[in-house]
Amino acid sequence: MLDIKNIRVGKRLLFTGDSFSINKGSLKIEYFLNVDQSFGDFSYDDLYIVKRKINPSRDYYKKAFDIKYMSDEAINGFYLLIDGNDDFAYVREEDRLVIPKRFDIATPFNEYGYAMIADKGSVTWINKNFEYFNPDTNTFVDPSKGNFVAFREVHEFNGLNNPLSKAVEFDDTVSYVNTNGKLQGFRYILNDGSISSWDKELFDDLEFTNFDNRGIMIPPKRDIALVEDGYIYSKDKVDEIDKKQVKNKIIVKK
Repeated sequence: MLDIKNIRVGKRLLFTGDSFSINKGSLKIEYFLNVDQSFGDFSYDDLYIVKRKINPSRDYYKKAFDIKYMSDEAINGFYLLIDGNDDFAYVREEDRLVIPKRFDIATPFNEYGYAMIADKGSVTWINKNFEYFNPDTNTFVDPSKGNFVAFREVHEFNGLNNPLSKAVEFDDTVSYVNTNGKLQGFRYILNDGSISSWDKELFDDLEFTNFDNRGIMIPPKRDIALVEDGYIYSKDKVDEIDKKQVKNKIIVKK
């Protein structure tokens, strides 16, 4: 899989913690890359933006049709390219059509059919129809049909059988996107073994992190544990969780 740490921009090879500049007309935007193995976290905090006035490049528009980089292999149906303006774009493998949409930063599509992109001050997942995941509507939408604000930060999918992507909104609330392209709802397991009848999708604590390889997430200062299938247990019951039998044991509380 193509690694964003190894994308070649101009004549410079980027490494974790390195930085590069993108000329956008009269603005110079400096991105600081801070990514883990593969793509890891993808955020406008890690891709820290500093804007300052510069003289517009004379050949800015001329470079628009240049290709500085293109992946050697198509991943899940698309090549990833960087054009002469240092914008990221995709080329469809089927007919070699360059998708007209441009992004500040973009990754190849993952095994679930989603790619992470940064665009207009937000980051989010896109699907292969190039629709953006919108947490307000819990759907993928066409961003050209209205103002779009998504997340400040998104993470790769992590977990066991049902991986989830941590996403942080600009008010610091945390939610999780599942591989079906929806916000994952969580229900509390009550003392009598039944579950609450309402879904919790937002958490107001940045200590809600990525799920581990057991499909469990335990916030350090809370007495709860989240299970990727959509349940919230007491922390002291984590070792008792049998993920294969959870659904058979649960009685929905009316």
